[in-house]
Amino acid sequence: LFAITSNSKAGAKALLEAGADPNRRARDGESALTMVASGTDTDWLRLLLAFGGDPNARNAIGEPVLVNAGLRRNADAVRILLD
Repeated sequence: LFAITSNSKAGAKALLEAGADPNRRARDGESALTMVASGTDTDWLRLLLAFGGDPNARNAIGEPVLVNAGLRRNADAVRILLD
């Protein structure tokens, strides 16, 4: 999660390749996927999904990642999650 908040895709990829859990949650209950689904950089979303991120994950208040992306009007993320 630190790599995401630090905007370090190379760091995140290296951690994922070393076995980091793409579904790990932060202390507040947010998963990496719920964090990136609301952003505009879909490369993050693709990276996490490629390493086993759960496209059905829910945020801390129970909203699915897809709903989170839709509420943010992130059409690209919605398309990626539906594929």
